[in-house]
Amino acid sequence: MTGPTSSTLETTNGHAPTNGALAGGELSSILAVDPRQTVVTTGPYRTIRHPMYTGTVLMGLATPLVLGSIWATLLIPPGWTLLVARILAEERLLSVRLPGYAEYISKTRTRLIPGIW
Repeated sequence: MTGPTSSTLETTNGHAPTNGALAGGELSSILAVDPRQTVVTTGPYRTIRHPMYTGTVLMGLATPLVLGSIWATLLIPPGWTLLVARILAEERLLSVRLPGYAEYISKTRTRLIPGIW
């Protein structure tokens, strides 16, 4: 089986689509810039540079409540640490390889949470 492309949606034994198969290949664990990629500055991206990651933070905060477990809060700091590292790595790459991203950063100050970071 080959890896997914932007025009395919593959599933394996009923499991979720493989890496990059959703959103036209936009989701990936590998940092890369597609030559067709452009900077989005509308919708939530107008005020927050990483709105999907903001959603991830909110889900992380809700997890202990949903599970009814105080122990689940132990997963929050390492998760956020990895998320911050990912955001910083993405921004370094995009600033160099995606035309217009450096300007977008200068205009859109909030990375993740308005008023905080």
